[in-house]
Amino acid sequence: MRTFEEVAAELWQSYRVVQRSFETPCWEWTKSCVPNGYGCISYLGKKRHVHRFAWESLNGPIPSGLQVCHKCDNPPCFRPDHLFLGTAADNIRDAILKGRFTLHFVKRKLTPENVEEIRKSFAMGAETQHQLGRRFGVSQENIWHIVHRNTWKHVS
Repeated sequence: MRTFEEVAAELWQSYRVVQRSFETPCWEWTKSCVPNGYGCISYLGKKRHVHRFAWESLNGPIPSGLQVCHKCDNPPCFRPDHLFLGTAADNIRDAILKGRFTLHFVKRKLTPENVEEIRKSFAMGAETQHQLGRRFGVSQENIWHIVHRNTWKHVS
């Protein structure tokens, strides 16, 4: 089992090879990511979000009730000056102010027929989750939950 210091060393060594471009000053994690785009790293046999691990490696434990939020709204980013601590309410308020918060439960974009088509199309390998998300106007994460039957369980 690797120590916290060993994992932190891997994280900060990898920052030298992260995707950088002139369009964004973010340090984007290019290794393993979870379906919603957040980078992940293994520590003590568990997957940890890279941005949270980066915060902890520099600032210590995250206080109970707080989240590590992104100023840049870029899930794979782990650049320290792009991160800040806040409550869930702070994170939602930040999303609303930046115009990136939508109430998914207010208006459903998909119908049961859409869900069937998404699952069939993905199973046949006809389209990727990103392509399906663009076609149906939902996120890739939403498609992932549909094809893995975490949502829309009632649709065969």
